[in-house]
Amino acid sequence: MTIAGSEGALGRTRLPPPAGRQSDVVYLDAERDQVVLGTAGSGKTLMAIHRAVYLSDPRFDHSGRTLLVTYNRSLVSYLNHLAGSGSGVLDIRNYHTVARGYLASRGLFNGYGLVVQGRKRSAYLAEARVKVADRYEGHRFFQRPTDFFLDELDWISGHGYAERAAYLSAERVGRLAPLGRRQREVMWEVREEYLAIRAAGGEKFDWWELPTAVRRALIDDESPRIYKHIVIDEGQDLPPEAIRSLAEMLAPGGSITMFADYAQQLYGQRTSFVSCGLRILKVEEFRENYRNSVGIAQLAIATAALPHFTDSTDLVTPNSPKVAGTPPTLFRASDNASELAAVRTQAQELSKTGSVAILGRTWANARHFAKGLLGVHQLDEDSHIWTGEAGIYIGTYHSAKGLEFDAVILPWVDASVMPDRAQVEAFGEAEALERDARLLYVGITRARSELLATYTEDLTELLPAADSGFWLKTGVETP
Repeated sequence: MTIAGSEGALGRTRLPPPAGRQSDVVYLDAERDQVVLGTAGSGKTLMAIHRAVYLSDPRFDHSGRTLLVTYNRSLVSYLNHLAGSGSGVLDIRNYHTVARGYLASRGLFNGYGLVVQGRKRSAYLAEARVKVADRYEGHRFFQRPTDFFLDELDWISGHGYAERAAYLSAERVGRLAPLGRRQREVMWEVREEYLAIRAAGGEKFDWWELPTAVRRALIDDESPRIYKHIVIDEGQDLPPEAIRSLAEMLAPGGSITMFADYAQQLYGQRTSFVSCGLRILKVEEFRENYRNSVGIAQLAIATAALPHFTDSTDLVTPNSPKVAGTPPTLFRASDNASELAAVRTQAQELSKTGSVAILGRTWANARHFAKGLLGVHQLDEDSHIWTGEAGIYIGTYHSAKGLEFDAVILPWVDASVMPDRAQVEAFGEAEALERDARLLYVGITRARSELLATYTEDLTELLPAADSGFWLKTGVETP
C-alpha cells in the first residue's frame, strides 16, 4: 500500500516533557489498540504526538512507520512545529490528506475536481429535492432547510451506509431530532437523485464519502500496508467510517491509539469503538487539566454541566486544576460599537505578551471583530504554519480545535446569536442548543490563562449566568 504526499517528521522535537500520568498514557502497550478519553486541557494532543514519536522510535522492538492523523490543517501545522523535522518514519496529516493520497496511489483520485462542495453541492441537492418533492405533493419534509439535508447526507456517509436497508434500520446515534422510517425512505430517495445529478456533473465524492472509497480500495489492494501504528488526535471529530478505514490501513500486528474528548464533539457521529474496528480491553480516562487556569476550567465544567449536554455518555468530567490565573471576564457592552472597540483594544493589549485568539461562530463574525487590527493570523484550513507565538489569531470555534492560546476572546455570546437561528430551523431547538453548547465549550477551553466573553443584550443560555459566580463582570449592568 502506498500513499501519495509529503512525509512527516521525527527527530529533534520541541515537545515539552509529559507530566504526571501523561507518561503512563504515552507508554501504553504498543501491541494493542488504545482509546484515551481526556478532558479539555489534559494534554491529549501532547500525549498523542509523544505516543507517535514513541511508537516510531527505531530504538524499540515495537517501532515502525507511524501515522499521526487529526482533523484540521491548522492542527497538522502545529503538530509538525512541535515534532520538528527528521527521518520520515512519522507522518503527520489530516484525515482527508491521507484518504486522497491513498486513493491517488490507486489511480482513483486525480484532483479536487472529483469532490463536490460548497454552493455547487447545495445546488445539486436542491435539484434532487425538487425532483423527489414532485412525487410527494405537499409533503412537509421538503420544507426543511438545505442544511438539514446536507447534514443528513454527511451522517449517512460518515457511518458508511451504502444500502437503503442499513440506513432505514440504523439507530441515529449522535442525533437528537427523530426521523421516522417513512421520512428516511424519502431521504434515501433524495440521496439517490443527488448522487445521480452529481455523477452527471462529473464529481465522484463528497468529503465524507472518501472513507468508504478508501475501504473499498483496500479490499483489492494486496500490496503491503505501510503503517505499523496509527495515532488519532481529536478522534471525536472523525466519523466512524474514517476510523474504520484507518484501522484497515494497518500492517498485521499494528495498533491504533485514539485520543478523544466527547465534550468537544462537533460532528454528530457518535458510535461504539468496537464498531469502528478498534480492539480494546479498556478505555483509559484522563481527568487532569494541565492547560486551563482554575477560573477557566471551572467555567468550562459549569458549561458542560448545563442541560444542553444531553448526549454525554463518554464525557470525562475533569478534576479541578491547580493553575492560578485571572477569573474569566464577562463584558456587557452598551452597543455594538462599544463591544467592537473593547474586543479590538483587548486583543491588541494581550497580544503584546502572548497569543490571543478572537473566535467566532462563523468566519464573518471573527473577521468583523479583527478588521483593522495589524498582523492578524487566520486559523483557516489552508494555514500550514502555526506556532502559537505571541500575536493575534482569528478563526471559528471549529478551526481552533486542538489548539491553545494564552488568551481567548469570545465576542457575540448573545442569546440572539447562540443558538444559531439557522441551526434551530434545520435541526430543532434541542439539537441546535447542544451543537452550540459544544462550540462554546471548545472556545472556552482553548484559553490558558485569560478569557474574555462579550455581549450587548442578553447572555446566551448556553453559558453560566452573569451572576453565577464564575465571571468577573464588567461593562454596563443588566437591567
